[in-house]
Amino acid sequence: MDWSKKTLSLGTAAALAAFLAPQGAFAQWDNGNADNDWDNPLNWGGTFPTGANATVDLAGADRAVISATPTNGPVIDIFVGSGAGLTGELDLTAGSASSGGGNWSFVGQNGGVGTFNVADTTGSGGITTNLATGSGTFTTNRLYVGGRDFGDAGTGTLNVNTQGSIDLLDTGGPTLSVGHNPGAVGTMNMDNGTVNAGYEAWWGADGEGTLNMSGGTINTGAWTVFGRGSGGVGTLNMTGGALNASTVDAASFVVFGSFGGSVGVGNVSGGTIDASAGAGVYLGEGGTGTLNLSDTATVTGGALRIGLNDGGVGTLAVTGSSVSVSVTDVSLGLDSTLVDTTALGTLSFVADAGGVSTILASGDVNLGSDGDTLLVDLTGYTGAHVDMQLIDGATSSGAFTGLAQGTLAATDGNANPYYIDYTVAGDVWLTTTPIPEPA
Repeated sequence: MDWSKKTLSLGTAAALAAFLAPQGAFAQWDNGNADNDWDNPLNWGGTFPTGANATVDLAGADRAVISATPTNGPVIDIFVGSGAGLTGELDLTAGSASSGGGNWSFVGQNGGVGTFNVADTTGSGGITTNLATGSGTFTTNRLYVGGRDFGDAGTGTLNVNTQGSIDLLDTGGPTLSVGHNPGAVGTMNMDNGTVNAGYEAWWGADGEGTLNMSGGTINTGAWTVFGRGSGGVGTLNMTGGALNASTVDAASFVVFGSFGGSVGVGNVSGGTIDASAGAGVYLGEGGTGTLNLSDTATVTGGALRIGLNDGGVGTLAVTGSSVSVSVTDVSLGLDSTLVDTTALGTLSFVADAGGVSTILASGDVNLGSDGDTLLVDLTGYTGAHVDMQLIDGATSSGAFTGLAQGTLAATDGNANPYYIDYTVAGDVWLTTTPIPEPA
């Protein structure tokens, strides 16, 4: 994580000044014509909010619906659920819609409750959205779901099931933030479509942010964060689709549990996390980060770092024999420069009938020396008594705490013993042959 982003830079100060400057009038959606048509001026008190902020604080039967590319506009910012006690819903079922050029959109802020559906709300079927597939495309500079910059917390939901896309054009800061403020709650459900975040994407910046993903593609330009600030809680529940990170900034990375006090959890049973364009996947950079991989989950590219800076706690749990992890380097309890820290890293394997999944590292495997742990559960394996490869690296250094060369590491479902072996090239193995201790 770019630690400078915790301070108010000149660029941020300029953005704040611009945001606090007069932004035009606020036009209130009233569904006056009772047809839910966003493009109908009669639903905006008689005048469409061209050149004004568009606010939707009605839901259900009075929600706003975009079912074709609007002919009126453009508006400036878009607010859905804009204040305490207010609930708003905006549905984009078809066509192309946007905020004004260079402007932002907010779903659930200042105590409000907002829902933005980029999907066909007249049907059902999506695994996470429970909505049918629409064809809408939405463009804005930044999108906040639950809370906002320079404002108060709210509750927001973004449902994405579309043949189109959500295009977030900003090239600095949190292009997408779900659960932004302390106390904010943001939820993003995605079944189909493409989300292009021009720069950073945060789930649980300082609030609670969740991504439930069964399909589609999310492309982020820079840091992709689950659990960022102190008190931020970010959760990824992924059964399918693709999360492609760091497509603009090669120094950035995917991180679970970024700054101290943050918590990030990933539960991935399908789909792909691709960090190959950036620095890799970091678990417990300064907070607590856990990535649970099972079934056909795939992680590719960059370094896999488990427990980095002082105070960080990272865990990678790999369940079954069908998980695919292919990275450049693996490290536990070391910072990004491979200096040993007080961070703690845990690597866990749980076997199924086919054994364990192997982590493929094209480069180095570096293990810390101050509490970094290997946990292996082989009780689900009842096959032949054969050696099992845990990590396939080019070179390796260090050892797991409490597991010196030749130590009994696990027993399989047939009560056969397995011993730790660090001596095979750069690999980490469990061998079936007792290894004599050095003379």
